[in-house]
Amino acid sequence: MKSPLPRRSLSTVLFTMLFLVACATTARHEPPPESRYVDPAYGALRDQAARKIEALLEKEAIPGLSIALVERRRGIVWKEGFGFADRERKVPATPETIYRTGSLAKLFTATAILQLAESGRLDIDAPLPALLPEFSIRSRFEAAPAITPRALLSHHAGLPCDLSQGMWSDAHFSTVVQRLRDEYTAFPPGLITSYSNIGYSLLGSVVERTSGQPYAQYVTREVLYPLGMLDSSFELRPAQQARLAAGYRDGARGDPLPIRDKPAMSFYSSVEDFGRFIAAVLDGGDTVLQPGTFRTMVSAQNEQVPFDFARRVGLGWFLDEGGLGGVGTVLRHGGTTPLFTSQLIVLPESDLGVIVLCNSGNGRKTVQYVGEMVLKLALEGQGRTRRVLTAAPPAPPGEAIAMEAGDYATDFGLVSIDPARGEFCATTLGRTLKLVSRTDGWFGLEGKPPAAGGADPLAPLLNVHINCREVGGREVIVARIGDRYHLFGERVQRQPLDEVWCRRAGKYTILNQDAEFPVEKFALVHKGGELYLDYVMPRLSAGLIRTPLTPLSRDEAVVSGLGRGRGDTARFTLENGEEVLNFSGYRAQRVN
Repeated sequence: MKSPLPRRSLSTVLFTMLFLVACATTARHEPPPESRYVDPAYGALRDQAARKIEALLEKEAIPGLSIALVERRRGIVWKEGFGFADRERKVPATPETIYRTGSLAKLFTATAILQLAESGRLDIDAPLPALLPEFSIRSRFEAAPAITPRALLSHHAGLPCDLSQGMWSDAHFSTVVQRLRDEYTAFPPGLITSYSNIGYSLLGSVVERTSGQPYAQYVTREVLYPLGMLDSSFELRPAQQARLAAGYRDGARGDPLPIRDKPAMSFYSSVEDFGRFIAAVLDGGDTVLQPGTFRTMVSAQNEQVPFDFARRVGLGWFLDEGGLGGVGTVLRHGGTTPLFTSQLIVLPESDLGVIVLCNSGNGRKTVQYVGEMVLKLALEGQGRTRRVLTAAPPAPPGEAIAMEAGDYATDFGLVSIDPARGEFCATTLGRTLKLVSRTDGWFGLEGKPPAAGGADPLAPLLNVHINCREVGGREVIVARIGDRYHLFGERVQRQPLDEVWCRRAGKYTILNQDAEFPVEKFALVHKGGELYLDYVMPRLSAGLIRTPLTPLSRDEAVVSGLGRGRGDTARFTLENGEEVLNFSGYRAQRVN
């Protein structure tokens, strides 16, 4: 197998020279940005897609969006901006508009880790403390597997999703390592995909420790430059500032927040630059990774993980998730920050890929829809209709058991189910749907939109069937969507609350509040025999976040359920004789 190091070294020299030239060019000397390019073979696709995109931006009140479609043999075949990069100043969005792309940063962190691994400088299956001796975290899980870089790359390390306090600050991501010493793992490694930003911050520290270079310096020189991504960065450069899109949320313009977890979610780029990345992926990653390494990167790492069901995860990439079944492997990743959203989808077996960047924090569904819509049109236009899967659908996981009345922790908050009365009550959202028994042993859900109108958060549930199964000794709700099965929720086994938890209920004030990202209305709530942690993050949403807790002892409780954001610990400690509530890095004291 050939070594990639000489190729990368030559590429680094070449692109370093080009990058220095680019940085030396001021904005006033640059030619006007090209607002649109379309290969003649894709002209009809462009016209059809553009009409849908323009209508969607108006319907969803999205200020602006840029897109690039890439074909393996031709490179970028369509690139264009829609709407405004800056609505107030009437600056149009273009393919060269710079956006904050959020979690797309993880793909470059993953590439850097795999580069270091293939050069023999680290082992992705080594226990993390062997590579990062200062790392430690508490665990309640006896005989649990070691946390490894492979587990971090595929979100199977069992870490909490975030360390929320300080996340939106100028603190260096390396501070996460020290602060995790007082935190607990959420799950044992290898139990379930549990998305973790702080896991990628740890990988950033591994890059620094192993390479002996600052994270951004190493990844820029060894990944971005060889790819030709001279217009991308982990921190905004002065030359990019003039082309940076203004960010919006709920229709209002906002100021971008600093980000601590840069290896996980701080990356500035344009669709023009991301087109080069897609081209490299379609070529098998050969520019920056050896072919065998790249194949591992885009291969499922979790086929034996008990609670992942239909979800497939590679090393940095999510695989074959929704919307494009029957076209072979689907590689995708999205990014969401308070004022920006992004969606990257690559179809290696169809030689196509698309990147959609948007300057609205409410644009997640929009960028996903646009990306999938354009790829479907491209496949149809080239006569490559989607293949029909003829294999029999897989059997549901686990063993079917009777669905009993009780509480279940789900992505829609705490849900109370009563089959005898035919009720499905999303208690956190204050909504009730009708639970309808089907002849095949599954249940459907029926309901009307809320009287107040607007988006219905429970609308996606009206297209699924659910039933109860025992998987890995846990009682879970399984959702069936088409011929695929997904984990919907886990039953919460309620015990009478200890009186000490009841006494602690009330309003709390945060002792280590973030200046630019405040958390408000922080409260421990005891209601109807249930325990919740309530709070509001106004920079994200005006809505109340209600998190169900399951006490484990007199001083510790965990967020109920399985999956992202679950399993996190809330615990009480004594400081100067006073009880302090600790949660996701925040320290809070009850208001008397």
